[in-house]
Amino acid sequence: MSGALPGHLAGRGQRGAAGVRFAIVFVVLAAVLAVAFYGVDAYAHSRVEREVATQLQSELGTPQAPAVEVLGRPFLTQVAARRLGEVHVVADDVGQGNDSVLPIDHVDMTLRDVTTTDWWKTMNVARADGTALVAYDALQRAAGVPLTYAGGGRFTLEGNQRLYGLTVQAKITGRLALDEAKQTVSLADPTVEVAGYTLPDVVAQQLIKAVVQPIPLEGVPFDLQVTSVDAQDDGLHVGLSGTDLPIRR
Repeated sequence: MSGALPGHLAGRGQRGAAGVRFAIVFVVLAAVLAVAFYGVDAYAHSRVEREVATQLQSELGTPQAPAVEVLGRPFLTQVAARRLGEVHVVADDVGQGNDSVLPIDHVDMTLRDVTTTDWWKTMNVARADGTALVAYDALQRAAGVPLTYAGGGRFTLEGNQRLYGLTVQAKITGRLALDEAKQTVSLADPTVEVAGYTLPDVVAQQLIKAVVQPIPLEGVPFDLQVTSVDAQDDGLHVGLSGTDLPIRR
């Protein structure tokens, strides 16, 4: 009796072996395509981040390109649509290159729904939110008076002041209040001491208006609106927000 398998069993075995080979080839091919797609996706992601960073450096006036992270994967679908869902931007020394009135030490922003028609040379941002840190010496220069941070969210101004036609040595303290409509900050809740005597609120308010003019918050990135101010030990923390922002080189 021969040891060969019957014909129908041999055919079934050959088909099974062919199926295994096909499955192996399919898995290998899928893995190669996945690796290739990941590589192309990663390259496009890195290139767009560099392009956006270059564009934003010009707009922000920073000595170094900002750190840019485009969120969301796969990335090629965003490239095809020419629309980035969310871009995280971190930059230092904002406004140093364009004579900004109020230079900003540090800014941390998220740009949402960023669209382009020319490979990120120009962009439009549907919405942006973030925070900025302003050094107190920059704030003092913008104020034009020796306003110094005294801690606890309050500021101090000391020196000779004119009061009812007299020159007096006064110490003025107050907190910064934001006028969101005018995009200025000014001293609020003031106390004024002259020769150790605290002046009545009405007199203090009048002296504040004469001595410390509202400080314009100019030089904010992308003309974002300042929505909040918070004086802390390391500087003035500023909340930023805006919609429909064009970015042009």
